[in-house]
Amino acid sequence: MTPGRLETFADGVFAIAATLLILNVELPQPSTGTLGDELLRLWPAYLAYGISFLTIGVIWVNHHNLLWHLRHADRTFLFLNVGFLLVVAFIPFPTRLLADYVRTEDGRAAALAYGAVAVVMALFFNALWLYASSGRRRTQWRPWSRSCRRKQPPPSSG
Repeated sequence: MTPGRLETFADGVFAIAATLLILNVELPQPSTGTLGDELLRLWPAYLAYGISFLTIGVIWVNHHNLLWHLRHADRTFLFLNVGFLLVVAFIPFPTRLLADYVRTEDGRAAALAYGAVAVVMALFFNALWLYASSGRRRTQWRPWSRSCRRKQPPPSSG
């Protein structure tokens, strides 16, 4: 499989995961307080959204960089990538846990769940990187050399 096709699929998963994050931010409920008070009460949801969106963005950039240097994707790489994307798509769940429980006695458990997902994701990404780096699956890569990078496609005019 070409890296471009794999990248298209991965971009879709990243986009959906990032979009699902906003669904975790609930609308303020009409109450005896003011709208401003209710919006302020929801600060953990906003913070969790921002942190997770930035995290997904950084992960997307790193994944894009990995695929940029990939010559081809074999079956093993594809399955490792599916596992990695499974964890990326799961990020909205621990984000909601953290936002809902951060100010309760279960805040530590919620933070642990969020951190555990981050660790599993890092393990999958490192497995992808190590596998891509072995067996001539990756182009020769020297971060200090521009000559080893693929050429950017010309910008579309449209």
